[in-house]
Amino acid sequence: GPYVFGLTPEEIEYGARFLKDLGIGKKEKVVGINTGAGERWQLKALSIEKTIELVKLIEKKLGMVSIIMGGIREAERNKVIVKETGMPNGGLHSLRNFAAVINQTQLLVSSDSLAMHFGIALGKKLVVFFGPTSPAEIELYGLGAKVFSDLDCLVCYKKQCDFKLNCLDQLSVDQLFRAVKRTLCDFG
Repeated sequence: GPYVFGLTPEEIEYGARFLKDLGIGKKEKVVGINTGAGERWQLKALSIEKTIELVKLIEKKLGMVSIIMGGIREAERNKVIVKETGMPNGGLHSLRNFAAVINQTQLLVSSDSLAMHFGIALGKKLVVFFGPTSPAEIELYGLGAKVFSDLDCLVCYKKQCDFKLNCLDQLSVDQLFRAVKRTLCDFG
């Protein structure tokens, strides 16, 4: 079965307080956006442009707030996304507190990364996109949708791509947005 990750009451409170400090009201619906992927796996990341486009769609069509999340390696790209979308910056946290912030979201859009694993363990609704790593190897336990392009070279596990348009370049924002909508509807 799915793995479980228990947050302490203090950690749960940390997440709730963090959202409050960002000015996010209790009634607001929140999406965690974790589209970077660290340095080792550049190809796992969704481009800044596509992330911005997705966040704007989520706000316009669904009226949801997106928290732009990531670690220290995503800090620079996240600043750009925050500036272009006007959405709150998820900031930097210890790992457990990062999980506590994810815990406050209604849905997490993530690369195949640590955030995804926290999302699964916390039972969150998920939209996970895949490029060079295998969607088949990840079990979402019915929590959401996997999104990937239909290139033959998918699941190459390479750090650099041999082609001009890599697998995530070929993933459309529309595909991702439809997965977000579907996941929110399917899972209530």
